[in-house]
Amino acid sequence: MLKIRKSLFYLIIGVIILPILIAGCTNQSDDKDNMDQKWDYRPMISKESYIYGDTGKAKNTLPEDFIYLGKVEEKVSQTEPMVKGKTYFVSNSLPVDTDIYGHEQLEETIYIEFTDFFIRYELIEK
Repeated sequence: MLKIRKSLFYLIIGVIILPILIAGCTNQSDDKDNMDQKWDYRPMISKESYIYGDTGKAKNTLPEDFIYLGKVEEKVSQTEPMVKGKTYFVSNSLPVDTDIYGHEQLEETIYIEFTDFFIRYELIEK
């Protein structure tokens, strides 16, 4: 009698847990597929053939000898490849009129003034 109760107990537990495990595994794979479809490019800025990528580094003040270069004049989709060939600054993440600063001798680095910080972007394609 005790063996029958144990067997019945394990059967009930199995019937309850098995569907939960299967549903959990199925939902995880569906979420992964959705994430792949919503992929965004990293924040970038382009001008002519130059493309700069966000480094994730920010400063409270602009580094010495950096001067005003211009502003973002066009914002494009972050889910498509970066636009090249424009004679003005284009961004896939920053709003229009965001100020951009650079150094006369260092074309590899620019800084973006955004929400009271200066965010560093580095050249990723020329």
